[in-house]
Amino acid sequence: MAKPRVAIIGAGSSGLASLKQCLADDLDPICFEQTSYVGGLWNFVEIDDDENKDPHSSIYKSLITNVSKEMMTFSDFPIPAEWPSYLHNSLLAKPYIKFRTTVVRVSYLPDHRWKVKYITRVNKDRTDENLNSEHEEIFDFVMRVIVVGAGDSGVDIAVELSHFASEVYLCTRRGTLPWILPRLVGEKPVDQLLNRFSNYFLPNSCSVFTKLITQSLNSYPQSLRPTTPFYSSQPTFKLDIFERLSTGTIIVKKNILELMPDESKSIKFVDGSIVENIDVIIYATGYNIDFPFLDKEIVNGGPEIEKEFEGEYKENLTWLYKMMFPPNYRNIAFIGLIQPIGSIFPFIEMQTRYVTSLTKGLINPLPSPQDMSITIRNYHEKAKKRYYLSARNTIYVYHVDYLDELAQELGCYPHSLEILKKFGFNIWKLVMFGIASPIQYRLLGRQCWEGELVYLQLQYKNGPSKIIAMSNELLSSPYLNIIANYANIYLQSLQYYAI
Repeated sequence: MAKPRVAIIGAGSSGLASLKQCLADDLDPICFEQTSYVGGLWNFVEIDDDENKDPHSSIYKSLITNVSKEMMTFSDFPIPAEWPSYLHNSLLAKPYIKFRTTVVRVSYLPDHRWKVKYITRVNKDRTDENLNSEHEEIFDFVMRVIVVGAGDSGVDIAVELSHFASEVYLCTRRGTLPWILPRLVGEKPVDQLLNRFSNYFLPNSCSVFTKLITQSLNSYPQSLRPTTPFYSSQPTFKLDIFERLSTGTIIVKKNILELMPDESKSIKFVDGSIVENIDVIIYATGYNIDFPFLDKEIVNGGPEIEKEFEGEYKENLTWLYKMMFPPNYRNIAFIGLIQPIGSIFPFIEMQTRYVTSLTKGLINPLPSPQDMSITIRNYHEKAKKRYYLSARNTIYVYHVDYLDELAQELGCYPHSLEILKKFGFNIWKLVMFGIASPIQYRLLGRQCWEGELVYLQLQYKNGPSKIIAMSNELLSSPYLNIIANYANIYLQSLQYYAI
């Protein structure tokens, strides 16, 4: 029997993870990539007047991740333990990839297959003389800059530029700042404070992040404090901005009203103020969800579905079961079309494992289109209540909840009793009270990884008792102290019975 053929469009992080998982599950993948390199968004691209006048959106040269390496690692290919907690972007199967290949159209055929139309460009001839010639770079000194958007990239870019430009204006939709948290609490990356116990057994009001929010509010100028609830949006990790605000090198402004048509390079804001002699405007306003080679209704469900929504939410609407599958097209999946609170890499990996397992018939088939639409509609109804209405928030998911949902169907969910029986009490403690790392999804089920246990113990070298102690130190809530004490008693009792 011939292997099922899989077309993968794009050799970014989602495409590479999909390619790897297809090969692991003995499928026949071909990856189409329009550039001559892999990595997609994570590959920094210089602008070249000859070959790269209009590069794809990419990271900027100084970018450092806002997620710790333990939380962004692939479960069976861990990031080396000796690397720093937060990585510079430079640290971040070629025969299966068609480079310099642009996909121009993907069509659905009557026999339920897909036709991919693409153009492959021939490499430009280059002589040794050109390769060895000297090069020069000329830079214009930027005096005044406006950065539009206050997400992770916008705030990060504004802070970086404020060390060189005379003035940086950070333009936000509401004229306020987002929730801003530290990267480290004590010596621990902030995203490592999340564990299974706190995720499932502690209410948000008692979480460690509540304490961090209270502490961070002391740094905000009163007029710039966030106006939305903390859990209705994704926080930003860049405490440096408060120091830059205090020196006046970053000035926060509310929405741009218009770019003035005269030659003064002036910008008018919604409050009526005008700033002149702006050299550069940088738009850090996120992404529009668009697949020009696909019919729009495949992604957003079509005109009838669109009528149920309005405003910005409608503009970036996706109608995908489990954030991957269009109900009426069962053999196409979107990998990485998701906005997690946390690193996207573990989500990409789990999605590819789900899709290949589905293709191989190793998990239950997808439900009917009607049932899928009901599930999708329920997701959007909850999302509209949980998050503030924005084009960015149409594809939000919570870290552990989403991964666990897919893991349960795949058979790799780290069930407490199974972990206790197979690995014993110490590993159970790490899974329950340690870092909620992707490593946990290789302990049980298909495609377990033998090196997983060793890396799990290395990753959790601080031990759960220290994690609980740190949580108690950070939080003064009597309610949480009671729960933490109960947890310690529970651990001791399990240890007694395990012996």
